[in-house]
Amino acid sequence: MDGFTRYPITNWASHRMFRRLINLNAERCMLPQAPKHPVALYLHIPFCESLCTYCSFHRQLMDEPLARRYFKALRDQIRSVADAGWQISEVYVGGGTPTVLIDELIETLALTRELFGERPLSVETNPNHLKPDIIEPLSAIGVTRLSVGIQSFDDTLLQRMNRRACYGDSAAIAQRLAWVNTRFPTVNADLIFNLPGQSERSLRRDIKMVKSLNIRQVSWYPLMPNHSVQGLLEASLGRWQRKTEWRGFQLIQRELGQRYRPVSAWCYNLGQQAQSDEYFVNNTDYLGLGSGSFSFVGRTLYGSSFDTSGYIEQMNRGDRAMAGYQEFSDAAWLQYQLMMRLFSLDMSEPKGMPTWQKALWRSELQALKAMRAVRSSSGRLEVTQRGQYLALVLMREFFVAVNRLREQLTEKVA
Repeated sequence: MDGFTRYPITNWASHRMFRRLINLNAERCMLPQAPKHPVALYLHIPFCESLCTYCSFHRQLMDEPLARRYFKALRDQIRSVADAGWQISEVYVGGGTPTVLIDELIETLALTRELFGERPLSVETNPNHLKPDIIEPLSAIGVTRLSVGIQSFDDTLLQRMNRRACYGDSAAIAQRLAWVNTRFPTVNADLIFNLPGQSERSLRRDIKMVKSLNIRQVSWYPLMPNHSVQGLLEASLGRWQRKTEWRGFQLIQRELGQRYRPVSAWCYNLGQQAQSDEYFVNNTDYLGLGSGSFSFVGRTLYGSSFDTSGYIEQMNRGDRAMAGYQEFSDAAWLQYQLMMRLFSLDMSEPKGMPTWQKALWRSELQALKAMRAVRSSSGRLEVTQRGQYLALVLMREFFVAVNRLREQLTEKVA
């Protein structure tokens, strides 16, 4: 895949474009007025029962009194955006582990339904929470997609990631997944490939397990190592190598075969399963609430406070300011849109672009065609396997850049 560096967008990826492009202005600001169209709503729950060695998302060990105060503050913030006129198209709850306090989560989801109406609900969880006292309330409230953080079915890797003791071994995970798989319209299994120490045999075993369980959706992310966890990652798993990523991607594509079809650069659906994996793929604008969340509205990225206790105090006193922001230039916005289109495997031209942007967009499409990342098929543009991997690389680097913003905001409050 060395040819990826010969064209503008791929050269940006190889030089970690988004690490340079995204630089948050760490100054307090307010969200803009609510747009006239609905946006996706992301709610962040930062609490976990165990901290994984590879994870650089905003999370902390479970503290029940603190978590209950946090959920109350989050509901206050949800009410404030509803009062401000925001319309919501779907709700995605991530973390952390959103299901650490199921009663608080259900109350929060019920509030979104009361304020915004019935909308698609996606909730993340971990394998140890696949049990009736958690699953039945989620089903009853109308969750349409349950995403389970598996990461691997390799017990040795689970142990090294600090997941086996808390979340279960591979046999227990498989048994729980088989039980929950038909209880929601979409059950998604989150897995990671290109982990240090993950052999081809281990990855093949993961693929075989997914297929045998008939998991309806699988999101197979590449490892996204970040500076904040690099030392712990190397100590527990070993040194990450980018060069083995392409081979792992090819293996996943080949072995999933005709039973699963790609719906984004790293998500595969069984048969005609419809729902996608990422709320930001089909939503140009999204609103992130809770400590450690991001919003993207218009052409501006907003970051919230990364101090959980500080966030609670802020909401309690009615302060709705964001912790930082960044306005995207025309060129940066176009790059972002091109990445999102490629990632969603849909190369249709964004609406409302001025003539000069259309010209630049089409020149980039020609570059993608020249490198065989995109091809014309039956009158439409189709993303090839090569293009799907390019999108995966771009999105990996985008997430690493966002993680760098998390570090920036965390340092600000430390």
